[in-house]
Amino acid sequence: MLSINLSHLIYFFMEAYIIGGVAFVLWAFHFHFLWQRRWVILLGTLIVTAYALPLDALAVARGWGGFNPAYVSGIYFFGGSLLLEEILFWLGTSFVTISAVLIFAELERRGTPSWLLAAGVVLPLGIFDSLVHRHDLREIDHPPIDLHDGSDTPFQVD
Repeated sequence: MLSINLSHLIYFFMEAYIIGGVAFVLWAFHFHFLWQRRWVILLGTLIVTAYALPLDALAVARGWGGFNPAYVSGIYFFGGSLLLEEILFWLGTSFVTISAVLIFAELERRGTPSWLLAAGVVLPLGIFDSLVHRHDLREIDHPPIDLHDGSDTPFQVD
């Protein structure tokens, strides 16, 4: 009978649940938008991962950090200083971060006020365009400020 110790996969399952869940939500609600930018997302993911992994491996090799062997797969790369789960962590977090940044940048480009940005992650991009006019949204987000009181100087000095 095959016996599998699932405790060695806890870190992997946590990553799959957290990072995978965020990726699912982002891509489920914005698939077409993100798919059109897939090469930018892939390139950004690879650049961030290529930058972070050597630093991560160095930190582990020098004993600045580590992992409880009871909760990881035990599959190491680069001389035993880089765990499979860490590679997946950097790939996953950079992937979802870049995807989210592209969504937020598009929402801001469309004039979505800052107080609605979080909702934009789980709503179609065009929904705010149909709810209110862009001009109205900008005034709600950044109302004009008039510091002039009608006198010759903008501020009263005592």
